[in-house]
Amino acid sequence: MTTIDTLTLTQTAFAILKADLERRNVLSSMHKAALYQLLDTCASYCAGTEHGRKAFPIPAGMGKSASIIAFITALHRLGYRIPVSIAASKVESLCDTYKGLIAKGVPVGDIGIKHSVLTASVPSTGDADRLYQLVTHSRVRSGRDFELFGQHQGVDRALCLYDEALIVSDSWSFAVRRLKLAESLLGGMAKTSKDHHLASLFQFVSDCTDLIETQLEFMDEAGDAENRGRPLWLPERDQETIDAWQSLIQRCSRDLGQYRHTLEEFLSVAMSQLQVLKTAQGDGIISIRQAVSKHLRNVVVLDASGPISDLVNLDTSIKHMKDFELDSLKSFEQVEVHQIMASGSRSAVEQTLKQAGVENAKVIKEVLAIIRREALEDPARCFLLVNFIPRDGLDVAKRLREALTAEGFDLEERAPAGQGDTAPRKRFEWLTWGDHLGLNMKEHCQSVILVGCLHRSHIDLSAAARGQMGNMAASTPYDMVNRIMESEIAGAVMQAASRGSCRNLNNGLANPMRLHLIHRSATLKTILDKVMPRAQWFFPDPLYLEKSSSSNIADEMLGRILGQLRTLDAAITKVSSIKLKAAMQIGPGRSDGHAFSRAVGKLNLALHGWALDGRSLVRSTAELYGFKPT
Repeated sequence: MTTIDTLTLTQTAFAILKADLERRNVLSSMHKAALYQLLDTCASYCAGTEHGRKAFPIPAGMGKSASIIAFITALHRLGYRIPVSIAASKVESLCDTYKGLIAKGVPVGDIGIKHSVLTASVPSTGDADRLYQLVTHSRVRSGRDFELFGQHQGVDRALCLYDEALIVSDSWSFAVRRLKLAESLLGGMAKTSKDHHLASLFQFVSDCTDLIETQLEFMDEAGDAENRGRPLWLPERDQETIDAWQSLIQRCSRDLGQYRHTLEEFLSVAMSQLQVLKTAQGDGIISIRQAVSKHLRNVVVLDASGPISDLVNLDTSIKHMKDFELDSLKSFEQVEVHQIMASGSRSAVEQTLKQAGVENAKVIKEVLAIIRREALEDPARCFLLVNFIPRDGLDVAKRLREALTAEGFDLEERAPAGQGDTAPRKRFEWLTWGDHLGLNMKEHCQSVILVGCLHRSHIDLSAAARGQMGNMAASTPYDMVNRIMESEIAGAVMQAASRGSCRNLNNGLANPMRLHLIHRSATLKTILDKVMPRAQWFFPDPLYLEKSSSSNIADEMLGRILGQLRTLDAAITKVSSIKLKAAMQIGPGRSDGHAFSRAVGKLNLALHGWALDGRSLVRSTAELYGFKPT
């Protein structure tokens, strides 16, 4: 076995890294210390003195990718033939690492990169077993290529460098309402078709939804105080039948529309054990599967959002490095965050598009006002707009492009080349949610506008949480799921913001930038303060969108309360507020508790059938109005 001098390896890698980074900016002492600690840990893995999975919460733009290149280069220059793998979310990010290693003199024959993207800037090396292996997260999660990224020549690799969050399980979730709509669509199609596969698929989905609803009725009667749900097995079908149905779905993709993906995923897990759940946002079923092999033991995770991700932190196999304070690494005092307090979910944004007709939607007008104002202030200012992926003919980015063009903006205009730029950059850059991770080259944008924020449903997050815990029957109460939801929104916002100019820093200061976003929860600032310390926050009133207020939140809570009251047996005419809050997993001292108090005050006996009476809620009955039963 090769003996590794960890000190020499760390110092060599750090010298390479420091020389690269200092060409562009000044490194603070804390910045250098954090990178040195990262490289020292990697060296210890290669020496065999460090084991397990460790996460480094180094902020974006501090040199994580450059650290990987410097470390592999140091291994090569020192003659250490230690097998290492590198995993990233995007193929082109791996291509950049590949080209960076080549530029440093690492032999082509030592570097493998496996992918299936024909247009990638570096072609795949396929199954060739190389000393340094580059793979995507999806390949790590599929498990099929473990012999490639987890081993080298049949021996476990010393280290896997995993860029971004490590989610150890795949999870699937299906809202009952959506499955019922898919069932209804299949039923209509089956009536006008002679295809026996279509009829049998409709019958199968119908049988499944009946079983699910039966389990939900049982849960209504028996209760589910710990929010674990109930196990579910669907009617068994052989793989040949499942494959025939999947082929049918592909042939009928146009007729199935948005339900094609739902049915494909549902069939992919239908023969696995499922769990029926009830959540505050609706009922559904989930399934989980371990995605990252337990045999991938030695992993260094480079995840900037780790400190705020309640979901990631459910995996107790990962040790989070906390030897340095985040607010001493990168200060955001030159960054302005302008949070418009309005609903910014996908459904809310799409609803404004549906209501607008031929006129500009309110959300489009809101974004136009921001761009118009900032372009007037700085005619060379560059903008990055992050939008939802088009769905059901609703394309926010397309509508924005049309509106900007109508306003006289040239979307192909180039701004003068800035420091470090080899050529002028586009003034208007575009990303969709999903591409807000792992893609750079947008750092010239001094304004980042999030046209809505990425939300995940409670049923989806309940599934993901149980997957991260490795237990499909784990308890996922409302408070826990809501915290995860808030932290996931914050993590997505932080990652999207990091595509802009604040990604880069100089002497510990993030470059100036303005982040504009549409989101109605004030909790966002509290969470992001941990990873964007000293950012300047502003809460401008929306010019066109409806401003969210305590009244809006109370109305939403009222809907949840009425939904919970509808689950009560008809014989129950009175329930205490304390018991109702417990059933809804609303803990003391949380913002939901205040919303609950405001919401119960809105109960109207004639309208809702319930009213507040002291500290209890009472149902509308004849006796309540003074009539006595005869």
